[in-house]
Amino acid sequence: MIATQADSAAGAGLAEASVDMTAMWLAIGGLLAAALVGALLIHAVRRHFNRQHDASGDVFTLNDLRRLHREGQLSDEEYERLRDQLLGLASGRATQKTNKASEPSRQEESA
Repeated sequence: MIATQADSAAGAGLAEASVDMTAMWLAIGGLLAAALVGALLIHAVRRHFNRQHDASGDVFTLNDLRRLHREGQLSDEEYERLRDQLLGLASGRATQKTNKASEPSRQEESA
């Protein structure tokens, strides 16, 4: 009879240990899930604010330059210079203008 009580006490201890381990693993899983959700939320918020920052920057688009030129806030020369800079054509157009400016003087020299 003593052995039977000891066996049932050991079985009850095992059952309690099993329940405790299950509760522990559920708690760890819940914490990991909460950490993952928090990380995803932080990532989404950062992306949102980075997009707003990029959109509100001081960068002009070609449409902005066209609008400013149309409204008279930019002269023709300013518009062309800024447009060329925006499109990355500044060095090419400057060379073309320099060549065009020097051509009449070459023609005058030969005449």
